[in-house]
Amino acid sequence: MPPTSRAFAQSSGATSAYARHLQAASAYVSYYGGTIPTPAKYRNERDILEDHHQFIRTDEEADTEEKRIAKSYYDKLFKEFAMVELARWREKQIAMRWRTKQEVLDGKGQFSCANLSCRNHRSTLDENPDEEGGLRSVELNFEYAERGEKKHALVTARVCEECADKLRYVQRGDKSKRKRSRGSRSPSRGRHHRGRSEGGEESRRRSESPRGRRRRLDPPTRRDDSRRRRRRHHERD
Repeated sequence: MPPTSRAFAQSSGATSAYARHLQAASAYVSYYGGTIPTPAKYRNERDILEDHHQFIRTDEEADTEEKRIAKSYYDKLFKEFAMVELARWREKQIAMRWRTKQEVLDGKGQFSCANLSCRNHRSTLDENPDEEGGLRSVELNFEYAERGEKKHALVTARVCEECADKLRYVQRGDKSKRKRSRGSRSPSRGRHHRGRSEGGEESRRRSESPRGRRRRLDPPTRRDDSRRRRRRHHERD
């Protein structure tokens, strides 16, 4: 077997100081026994915002460092108009967030459509700074779930006519859903009462019809006929 070259021997070992430290610690534990403590999981700002960010913040004070970071990020957002995601508008599901400073400087969500998946993202300032380019200010009651709690907020979004139709479609679905939930009991009771009244009216009409009267009169008429036959038979005898 040819001898191992020096370059190959160096490349097969640990390549960094941290890797060599882990290798030495593993050898120490395997010889002397014990365990290596697991390092704490590193949390970046994205992880902190996913845990503590709120669409509408009501708390003025933050008692922990992570909440202070989330509040600092929230205070930097511009909440006059919102950005919208309508990729799943057919399922009546939308997503909304506030605009960042760079989006405000670029005119996104005010001079161009706020829908992130819209094809009409060319700013209206390119045509005429004094005109709005057919954008519509749509105000909607945004219902969302946050930390297992259902919330709602009145939000304004600047969108093109095509995306405005999509938002109206979502709003109509939410309104019809609320109407069905509010009136789900009273119509059923009304139908139930109406069904009983219609049934009683129908039975009354049947009883008053000539056919119904004939059915009630048929049995005594047959008995009368049998009695007449018996009388005639006795008279003949």
